[in-house]
Amino acid sequence: MKFFQRKLAALLALAYCLILPVIASGEVQPIGIDFGPEIITVAYAHTSDNVSIVAKVIPRLNDTYAIHMRHLRQEAYVQNNVAAMYGERDGLIPRITDAVAAGLKVAISKIHGLVPLSVQERISGSELFQAASGAMKTTFGAMMGFLGLNYSSSASAALTLDDIKTEFVSVLTELKAQAQNNHNIDIESATVVIPQFFNRTLADLVWTACWEAEISLSRGPQDRTVLATFNQSQETQVDNPDIRYLVLDLGEFYLDSRTYNTDRRAGMREGYLPMDQWGTESIARHLTSRLVKSSEALRFQISLGARESDLLEPVKQARLMMRNTRNSGAKGPGENDGYHDEWPLDLTGWRYQEFEEVKAVLTWQDIEVVEKAYVDSLVDNIVAHLTALREYHLGETHKDDEIPQRIDKLVILTAGHDGYLVKRAVWQALGDQIDVIGGTVHDSGLAAVGAARSALEEIQKQVWTKYQGWIQHDEI
Repeated sequence: MKFFQRKLAALLALAYCLILPVIASGEVQPIGIDFGPEIITVAYAHTSDNVSIVAKVIPRLNDTYAIHMRHLRQEAYVQNNVAAMYGERDGLIPRITDAVAAGLKVAISKIHGLVPLSVQERISGSELFQAASGAMKTTFGAMMGFLGLNYSSSASAALTLDDIKTEFVSVLTELKAQAQNNHNIDIESATVVIPQFFNRTLADLVWTACWEAEISLSRGPQDRTVLATFNQSQETQVDNPDIRYLVLDLGEFYLDSRTYNTDRRAGMREGYLPMDQWGTESIARHLTSRLVKSSEALRFQISLGARESDLLEPVKQARLMMRNTRNSGAKGPGENDGYHDEWPLDLTGWRYQEFEEVKAVLTWQDIEVVEKAYVDSLVDNIVAHLTALREYHLGETHKDDEIPQRIDKLVILTAGHDGYLVKRAVWQALGDQIDVIGGTVHDSGLAAVGAARSALEEIQKQVWTKYQGWIQHDEI
């Protein structure tokens, strides 16, 4: 017994001696960087069960990074012709009109990232694409203008790859400074995760930006929707290797869906679907619209020249404040929180010229109506997406089953306060037996944490490889 204990101690000491040089040499560090559309996060994995956030940048709506991300998300929406799979907007989210079309578009969107940039440019240069793209950009520009956000569709202000790279380098430099100053961590290498809507060209651009920021990558940027699931179910994979994830990435201006299977032999069809073009912003817009319709004073001010779009932020703040979050702590609003029946809007400065200040109140009834409409719209699209994936996997014999793909775990990526609506929609669509991971502001670093765990595993594999080499050499 003592012999085995000494042997184990020797192995642990050897592993420790091997792993420190690997980290110190700058080859691989247990660091994950998440290029989230709304928050950029750095996580450091001390162990697989001890991962901490060491740096974070939260751009404001009109900051360059946020503008670039909205632009890139919209470009992906246009290039993949996502609008073709949706019909009339009869809810807060456009409805998927045909499950088969949805499945086809999922396949197309996966292929798009593999198409060489030169081919993409030829496609983008066609008259048909330019017409469709122009119409979409006009809509996008109009919406950004309504929301009071910076956007320009003119050729002179066209977004270039160099613009994007410059901003990425700037953000990485700030993250490195935070990690160094606050945690004495010098970021020299990392595993980087990127939004699902980034194509290969943008992935390569992230790699270049990391190189310019003096951060090495041992492998190319990974999908944040995939690495958010990393090591989330380690304790159950031995008994159940076939764990099927639904990852919903929810932002203020987007909602993306991704399916992922831990067992590739199981054959579940994996796919990515841009599910909504505007995300939770549509909730604020519909609440604002209801508020204006119910208030003669607001309509009068707007008729004089006050901007309806300037009501969006007061409405968002009032909606957030109406929830009684005494029991939710730092995690923010949740499904079971109490609420206030109404909340006055802070309309300081919102009026036409020198007219008197206007008073308006947001009611809980309005919030319930709009949130229910949002959830119902999301339920329809989740079921359509997962049904399409199952039909494509099983073939024509199950074409009319209308049974969605089995899902075991839901991962919600969000930097906002509406993750509970996604959870409600998935449970309503698929049942409340599904485990839920994430979904709160507190969990906004989920993808970075998964990336850090992945980097740590890579280090451990390097250690094991060196150990095996040492054993083989010793035997010789």
